[in-house]
Amino acid sequence: MNPPPKKSHLISFFVFFVLSFIAYSNTFHASWHLDDIPNIVNNDKLHVVELTPHTLAATFKAHPVLERKDSFYRPLSMLSFGLNWYLGRDNVFGYHLFNILLHILTGCLLYVTILTLFKTEQLKKQNNPNVHFVAFLATLLWLISPIQTQAVTYIVQRMALLGTFFYLLSLYLFLKTRLESSKLRKTFYIVGCFLAFFAALASKENTITLPIACLLIEIIFFQKLTKPVSKKSIFLAVTLVSIIVVECVYLYFKIQDLPLFKLYDHRSFSLMERLVSEHRIIILYLTQIFLPSPQRLSLIHDFSVSTSLLHPWTTLPSVILVYLLIITGFLCIPRRPIIAFSILFFFLAHTVESTFLPLELIFEHRNYLPTLFIFLPFAIALQQLLIKFHNKRWMHQTIIVSICLLIIIFTFTTYIKNATWKNEETLWLTILKKAPNSARPYQNLGKLMIHSGHYDKALELYKISLTKQDPSPKRSASVSLNNMGNIYLSMKQYDSALKHYNNALVANPDSIEILYNATGVLLTLGKWSEASRNADKLLYIIPYEQNALIIKGFILLKQGELANALNYFQDAYTINPHNVRTTIHFATAKSLLGQHKEAETLLLSALEESPARASILFSLLENSNRAGDTRQVQHFTKKILNTFSFEQIDKFLPSTQEEMNSSILDGPTLHNLLIPAE
Repeated sequence: MNPPPKKSHLISFFVFFVLSFIAYSNTFHASWHLDDIPNIVNNDKLHVVELTPHTLAATFKAHPVLERKDSFYRPLSMLSFGLNWYLGRDNVFGYHLFNILLHILTGCLLYVTILTLFKTEQLKKQNNPNVHFVAFLATLLWLISPIQTQAVTYIVQRMALLGTFFYLLSLYLFLKTRLESSKLRKTFYIVGCFLAFFAALASKENTITLPIACLLIEIIFFQKLTKPVSKKSIFLAVTLVSIIVVECVYLYFKIQDLPLFKLYDHRSFSLMERLVSEHRIIILYLTQIFLPSPQRLSLIHDFSVSTSLLHPWTTLPSVILVYLLIITGFLCIPRRPIIAFSILFFFLAHTVESTFLPLELIFEHRNYLPTLFIFLPFAIALQQLLIKFHNKRWMHQTIIVSICLLIIIFTFTTYIKNATWKNEETLWLTILKKAPNSARPYQNLGKLMIHSGHYDKALELYKISLTKQDPSPKRSASVSLNNMGNIYLSMKQYDSALKHYNNALVANPDSIEILYNATGVLLTLGKWSEASRNADKLLYIIPYEQNALIIKGFILLKQGELANALNYFQDAYTINPHNVRTTIHFATAKSLLGQHKEAETLLLSALEESPARASILFSLLENSNRAGDTRQVQHFTKKILNTFSFEQIDKFLPSTQEEMNSSILDGPTLHNLLIPAE
């Protein structure tokens, strides 16, 4: 078997680039969606403004969840987002460009890996006259397959892209290690194989299956399996699978008390229901891969959970079909290694995200890694048809035209599917048509209505969402109720806002955001005891969190417990003495306790950092008034009048009883406390 000329490689790479670029050409300005916001847009640790070791290292721990803020979280993926931020801030163009180029690069690596596979011991024996065509077609179909749109166009799924790239690189280097005779080069390849594996793990955890994938390659493509040994191995493999299934059923009743499985308490399905349902989902994935259409591809799916093998009726046939495919994979090892590998690799790569972990049931981007080799048997079959009908011109040309049509259909379908990612409105309106029984499209469209000021429409959408399904029903209900509370708060209907916040807390009692929102309304209404209980709960969930400490101190001030209030403000000031709002509250407490000089010193230091900050000047004026220092009162009054217009002064001063109630004894309001600095 002669290797294809370098010119063929260059032509292949050019076609990969052009067709992939066409398929994704309408995505460069697709907006941020869903997990993009907490992971990138609102993730301060990723907002790299200068390239220093400290700022780059900070991205390694840029987990968007507060409880895990000090843990390493997919460091290579997060570093790439940090570099994107440095180059273009929140402009989506650079993020999409990186994703698309990485997708094409992975395709080129897949092409080279497939060519290397054909140099292995078992495939050398088979008659493969045009491996270049097979590698080219299998790779091209993978690149332009509509199933990949979610992984490539959904910016945050770069984690899946990077993980797959390094996973494939490690497989390629493993193949080079096994084929290399030079000890020096073999050492180089094996070191690279391990480094690529660690890079894959640092991108996304589902790449943990890589060692088993290498073992599959070793067994299928390098070991000389004699016929008797093959039968024995297959029998043992099938027996092992059966034992594992039985053990899983048995262990289910033993391990569901482990902390990991407690996460199922927040899901709308149990561990067993997930395991059974995933068989139907795998079959759905396969039909989406080989029979793609924009109508069947979606970010969110209306999917009914399998409650048993007989409900819904498609469950048992799906279970049987999945295990028949796996058994077929084992049976094909001796004579059809490519079919064996593509089947077994597909199921292996799905084991992390499509088995027992309490993740959401279905996401199409989970197919990015498993589908790497899925088109390879199909490409070989088409090649064999071309050879078989080589002398029948009309049939030969029909096959070629069919292949071209398939490529055009895949490219066009991917382009059409990508159009739905244009913005939040196009995405969620499309999802609403495909998944009308899911709560999420109603919630996200409701959010759009809020931003456009259509509060009545938003309320109606959130009410509908409360009647719909979600994989995390309690969390979903809390989101809808919290946003309804926000709407009523915007309309200054405080009692309705508080009612919805409290209902949201019933569904999700440990939500920091909802606790803050409810506490803010309670302070506005002057309900200090209830607000105090919420503040205590906040400090229990997030001890020594600055805003929570300030709120608790604020409440104690209102209740007349000045000494206790001072302690909370002291703790908040110790955490960050450069926070202007913290300094103002700390100084206010000291002023009320008669420590006027200390209060003035604190406020003057804050004024040096923010010389045009109205709240500091008003606090200095109030402190001087309490101290009876007429000269300083006149000084700060003059400074305020010289710095601000009467309109600005009027806006700063509280004008209603509610605003007075939410102030610290005529000091800064809670509104000023919780919103960003001036």
